[in-house]
Amino acid sequence: MHPMPRPQSENTFQVAIKVPQEWVDQADAIAAARSRPGLVVTRTDAIRAAIAHGLETLSVDDASDNGDPLASGAAGPWTLDAKHLVLRHRGMPSYDVDLERMSTAAQVLDWLMHMCGRSAVSTSDLGILVRLIRHLLDPQSGMCGGAMSNVKVAGRIDPAERVRSRLTAVAGRRKGGK
Repeated sequence: MHPMPRPQSENTFQVAIKVPQEWVDQADAIAAARSRPGLVVTRTDAIRAAIAHGLETLSVDDASDNGDPLASGAAGPWTLDAKHLVLRHRGMPSYDVDLERMSTAAQVLDWLMHMCGRSAVSTSDLGILVRLIRHLLDPQSGMCGGAMSNVKVAGRIDPAERVRSRLTAVAGRRKGGK
């Protein structure tokens, strides 16, 4: 369960918007589901959380569309440790998603299923992780998908080589774009 983001006393703005009744009903249901003894979650808390998650997801989508979901150094809650080739979730800083242990489609799927079971990882976070794996490992060009018939060692890639190659390409685009 994720905590509800409550704004700090400074640097906050009040916004008034009209939303469909369905959204209000969903916010009420989320608030009720997340409330527990000692923690009252309000409709406003649920709407704030939805906005925060939505903005984070849109930022990652925009960066992905531009070819570099890690342009800001992070993608949503995930950061890449390029030296150790691991992804870290801000809610689990001591837990690494080891990209070098993703050389087959089964290993990628195993990591994704494992992360599904972590309480700190939301559905949105998992979607961002899938996009990062797609960006860093490009699994459809060597592990799965229509490209399988063209792969000499079907279904297996060298994740370290793949990630380093992708990072080098992105760094080259950044340098060339300045």
